[in-house]
Amino acid sequence: MIGFKIRSIVTILCAALLPSNGAIAQISAGDLRTDVQVWRDWLEATHPDVSYSVRVSHLESAFDQVMGEISGDYDARRAWWELATINPVLNDAHTGIRVPEE
Repeated sequence: MIGFKIRSIVTILCAALLPSNGAIAQISAGDLRTDVQVWRDWLEATHPDVSYSVRVSHLESAFDQVMGEISGDYDARRAWWELATINPVLNDAHTGIRVPEE
């Protein structure tokens, strides 16, 4: 259930970044940081026990590292590339940041 919700959130985020007129949508570093924080807050609020499959200190460090490295403008793929560095820390098949579909 959680994996479905996260995939849905990431899909919605990526769809919002890819406009239908063919132009490549850009998201600012500030907006991407906000999105990461919202996702982080959501994960912490809804996951029944993150520590079951994740060392919480490693997850916090991964989020902090991503937040510290965000700069400039991003398209959906570049945003995914930055955020996907969190995936190995999540260490399960239900939670993750997926490649946006084009």
